[in-house]
Formats: sequence, structure tokens, C-alpha cells
Amino acid sequence: MVVRDVESRMPRGVTASDLGEATAEQLGPRGERFVLVSYLTSPVVVRTKLDYVLFGLPPAESNEDLWLEYVTVESYRWTVLSASDPSFFEQGITAYGCWSWTAQVPGVYTTRVEAHDGQGTVMATLSLTQTVAPRDAQLEQFLLPQPSRSKCDAIRELINDLSGYINQGAAATGPTGIPARLLAGVVFMEAWGRPKEGTANAKLIRSRAGGKSDPGWLDWTQDQLSKRGNREFGAISDIRCVEIQAIAEVFEDRWVGRLRFVGTTSMGVSQIQMAVAAMVLGMTPWREKPPGAPENDEARKKVDDAVEDDWKSLTRRQQVEIFNHLRFPRSNIALCARLLTLIKERPNRALGLPVGDVAADAKLVGLIATEFQAGATTSGFADAKVPEGNTNGQRAIQYVKDGSVLHPELYFP
Repeated sequence: MVVRDVESRMPRGVTASDLGEATAEQLGPRGERFVLVSYLTSPVVVRTKLDYVLFGLPPAESNEDLWLEYVTVESYRWTVLSASDPSFFEQGITAYGCWSWTAQVPGVYTTRVEAHDGQGTVMATLSLTQTVAPRDAQLEQFLLPQPSRSKCDAIRELINDLSGYINQGAAATGPTGIPARLLAGVVFMEAWGRPKEGTANAKLIRSRAGGKSDPGWLDWTQDQLSKRGNREFGAISDIRCVEIQAIAEVFEDRWVGRLRFVGTTSMGVSQIQMAVAAMVLGMTPWREKPPGAPENDEARKKVDDAVEDDWKSLTRRQQVEIFNHLRFPRSNIALCARLLTLIKERPNRALGLPVGDVAADAKLVGLIATEFQAGATTSGFADAKVPEGNTNGQRAIQYVKDGSVLHPELYFP
């Protein structure tokens, strides 16, 4: 079986360690290049789903841009062993290079994967050893008064799993970039809305689905194309990993052309549209909309259409690169930080404002969070408004404050 497109190409200029915790590259019998990547970096936290991807890359001398060289793997055999508990053993076999498991108790675990060819011969064996730690005790005390289990789960993911990536991503934006606490607020809102498997929110979605299983790529795209909002499947694809898997399978469809619409689909922990990510990565032109007044509706739609058309004009290789930028939490959050900085660093927002002054400007925080969700606009700072109510802009203003539910003064200084 040919390795799926999304596991056979990595973004150019990006190493495996830019995506997550990774092994060294290992060569197969024909020069195939294998590398194992974990979404999360050790130490990871107990009772959180751990995701792994095994890339099967063509030989180094192949012309990857022409998509003539593929790696063939028939099956992947996964095993997890515990250094502290000899009786612990978990395993699975998958048809493609992705797998996940959840550690229920702290310890040191080794996740191993074997790539097998059609004759059952092992082509490569890779492994990652990671420490699983208890949940943050101080954070658990902060969460005790919170009545919402789904909100607590999202905060746990943000701080236990993602805080390192968030602090790194914000720092990379430089002295006139964005603060970690703003990045944390934006990631939190999106992660809560598109929950991780195993969280209370994801379990609720599955309980409402009436026993329906995850939609295949064909069912998922039919729902998308018919504008049914995934109701056919009980919104199961609102669970983050289900959405990622459906989009990954769409890339395998070479005849129906369903890739034409997924550019406007947001994905990953911070829910960035692939077409928007293309702008941030410099693959397509940066485009801004006129202000959101009714008289500008047609002009705003033209900008949205142009952004989508730009995405459609990209090569398949470029589209796969964008998918993998957004698939992994580390690179997704780094891209989110770059997008927030692009929104901020404009003459009509706060060009050149030192990063230390951003969080103190409530209107600026609200506008950046609003335009992250709805798109950057050409409105002047004085005329622009942060929408009232329980909007992303208003919520971000609260989240960046010391003592908020995210406790940025402790976790995102």
C-alpha cells in the first residue's frame, strides 16, 4: 500500500522536530526515509491522548515535486512498553502511519512502530521514549471552582500539553510581535470549540451522535458540500482528530476533485484555514477585507473568493505542506503566532508596538482576536470596533489579564 500523501511529504524548510518530538531519520531497504513524530513533547501529562505520525519519505535523490516517487508500506505495528511496569503492554496495527494511545498512570513509556512491506518484512523500526507526568497540581486547584468540565479540559490541554509550544511560538515573533498570553487566549478559544478526543466536550459530541461512527472522507465532504453542517453525523467531525483524518483522506482522492473546497476548512488546535495558512507562509498573496459593514458585503466576498482561488492554484505538494503545518500542534501554534503578528504589524493596527505593551491595550487585543477569526480588514484603528457580547474579541481581552482562568502571569509570562 502506498504511503498516504500526507505522510509522504514534509514541509520544505521544516525539520521533523519543528513538528513535534521526533526520532532520527532511519533508512529503509531502498533508501526510503522514515521518521516518527509525536504531537506532544516529553514530559507529557497523564490521561491525555498521545498522537504519533510515521512519515515514509521517498529516497533523498528522488524528485519529490513530481510525485513520481512513493514509499510502499503494507502495515504499521505499534507497541508501547513501560519502563516502570513490566506487565504493561499496548499494541495496535494500522493501515496508515498514524496511531494514538492514552497513558492512565505516570511512568516512562516507549512507543515503537514497525513498518512492514507486503511480505511482512520489517522495513524500519523507530521508537520514542517519553516521560508521563501527573497533572499540574496547582492548576487542578485553580480548576476546582470551574463548573464546566469541557472548559477545564481545554485549560488542561492548553497548560499541560501546549504551554511550551505557545511560549516558544510567541517568543519567535520577536520584540514587536505578540505576547504569549494573547497567543494562549486565541489557542484556548479554538481548542475548546474543536475539542480533543477523550475530553468531556468530545465525549458529549459522541453521545449526541446516536451511535454513528466517524464519517469517511466521502461522507464528510458530502456534508460539507451540501452545507448541512455535519448534522448527518452528529457533528462528530467537530472533534479535532476526526476532522484531521477526514481532510487527510480527501488528499487521497485524485479523481473527484474534492480538494477544491477544503482550502477554506480550518483545522488543527488553533483552527486556521488552509487558505489563510498559505498567505501566512508566503505561498499566496496577503489579502485584507474592507470593514464589515453591510454595504461592503459583496467586496468582502470577493476577497474571500480570491483567497480560496489562490489556494486552488497551489500545487498538490504545497497543499500537503500546509496540511502538515496545521496538523501538528507545535507547528500549528507557531503559524498561529505568525498570523497574529501579521494582523498586528500593520500601520492601521499597532506597527512597531513593543510586545510588552500589547496586552495592556484592550482594544488592540480585541481587534487582533476578532480579525484572527474573521479576517484582517483595512479599517483604521480609530474606526474599528470589537464586537460586543460573548465574542472572541471580548473574551480575549479577559483572557490576557492576570488572574484570568488561564493564569497567564504563571504559565504565559
